[in-house]
Amino acid sequence: NGIRSSSRVSDALRIYPQPAGNTVNVSFNLNQTGVATVTMYDMAGNAVLGTRISALAGENTLPLDVNLLPAGRYLLKVQTDNMHLTGTCVLVK
Repeated sequence: NGIRSSSRVSDALRIYPQPAGNTVNVSFNLNQTGVATVTMYDMAGNAVLGTRISALAGENTLPLDVNLLPAGRYLLKVQTDNMHLTGTCVLVK
C-alpha cells in the first residue's frame, strides 16, 4: 500500500520515536559540516516549528520539543545548501 509505519526514509534521515509524545528526535547524516534547517509542518502546509543548527559531517541528532503541538501527523524537512530530506512523524497526546 506504500505506507510504512517507520519514518526511516533512508539511512540519511531517522525520526523517532514513532508515535511521539513530547519530544521527537531527528537524526540525519551530512557529507560535510554546514548549517541545517529543520522545519516541521502540519498537514495544511503551515510551518509549526523550526530551528537552524550548525551540523557536523556525519550523524547529527536533534531533539525537538513538540509538547505544545496537537496530536496528528506532521511533515519534517531537513535542508542544507546541498541536501534536502523529508519524513513524517505522528504525535500522540
